[in-house]
Amino acid sequence: MSRVLGIDKSLSWRISRFTAERDPVDGSQHLPGPSGLRIYAAAVRDAGAPMGVARALDAAIDRVERVAGAHAGSRAAFRAMLAHCRDAVGDDERTLEFRRSAFVANSALWGIEARARLLVAVVVPAADGRLGMVLASGFFGLRRMRPGLAWPLARRRVRDPRGGLHDSGARPLDESVGPHDAPILREFTSIGQRELHPAEGPDGTDWELAPGEVGLAGTVDCVFAERFDAIGDRARGATELMVRLDVPCEVAVIEVFVDRSIAPAGEPVPALHGLLTGGSGAIGPQRERARLPLSERPLRLDPDLAANPLAEVPRHWELVNDCMRAVDRSPDAFVGHRLVVRHPMIPSALTLSVSTET
Repeated sequence: MSRVLGIDKSLSWRISRFTAERDPVDGSQHLPGPSGLRIYAAAVRDAGAPMGVARALDAAIDRVERVAGAHAGSRAAFRAMLAHCRDAVGDDERTLEFRRSAFVANSALWGIEARARLLVAVVVPAADGRLGMVLASGFFGLRRMRPGLAWPLARRRVRDPRGGLHDSGARPLDESVGPHDAPILREFTSIGQRELHPAEGPDGTDWELAPGEVGLAGTVDCVFAERFDAIGDRARGATELMVRLDVPCEVAVIEVFVDRSIAPAGEPVPALHGLLTGGSGAIGPQRERARLPLSERPLRLDPDLAANPLAEVPRHWELVNDCMRAVDRSPDAFVGHRLVVRHPMIPSALTLSVSTET
C-alpha cells in the first residue's frame, strides 16, 4: 500500500490495522488523525479509485470529525473516551499507550522516576492465632530528573480492619539498623542513612530521599524491610497488602508468599484505587468510590525462586530468600503469587487481598 499509493509506511500500517479489526472500538486505536486520513484519501483518489468511492471516503472522514467534535470536543479527547467503551479496561495497546505517555509526562513534571516499585510480603502463622509477617518495600533504578528534589520514599502505617492506626511492633529486618533509623536493608540499598531524612507527621514517620545527583549518575536502589511478630485480627480471615504509587515507575509489583499451613486454595484479589482527590488508601467508602479499572491478575509462582525472574529488580530472588530466612522458612514452605502492573497511574494505591486459614 505504501509503495502503490506513495504514502508513509506508518500511515499505511495504521490504515491496514484499522480495516483488519472486526470491532470498531478496538480498531479506533489505529485510526489515523484527520491530516493522515486526508493524505490517504487524496492518495486513493490520485491512484484512480472510482469517484463515488473517493467521495464516500471524504464524507466518512467528515462524519468522524463531526462526531468527535460533538461528543468530545477534539479527536484526542474522543480517542480517550473510546478507551473506556467496554466493561473492562485492560492492558490492550491503547490503555498501555496512555499509561506509558503518562509515565513520561509525570517523570518530567515531578522530576523523579523509578524502574521498579516492589512490595514483598512473607506471611506465617503466629503463636496467638494472628499472623507473623516480613515486609520488604523498595524502589529500584530510582533517579531524580531535576536538582534540589527531596521525595518521601517510605511511610510506616499499619492499620486495623477499620482503617485505624495501631502500634505494629515492627522491627528492622537488618539488625545493624538502629531503632530510630530508617529500616533499610543495607545489602540491597545503595544509599546510607544520611541520605534519608525522617519527617514526623500526625500519624507516623516519613523518610525522605535527600536532594542529590540528577540523572543516571544519581540512580539509587532503596529497600526498607521490617518484621512483625504478630499482626492482624484473629477473627479476620484476610490480609490486605497495599503499596502507594506516588512515584512514576515503569513497573509496580506486589509479591506475597503465604505459609502452606495457612494458604487457602483461592487466588489473591487485586485492586487499584485512585488517590488524586486525597485519601490514604485505607479501607473505606471514599476508597471504593475511587476504584480504578484493573485487568491485571496475580500469577502463581514456582517454589524455585530462581525460576521466577523479575528483570527490573537486581538480585530479586536473593532479597525474597532473605525475607524467608528471617522467619526460618525455605521457599518450598510457601505458596507464592505475583501481581505486575506496568506504568501504573499515580497517585494510586495498589492492593492485594490474601485470605489465610489461621
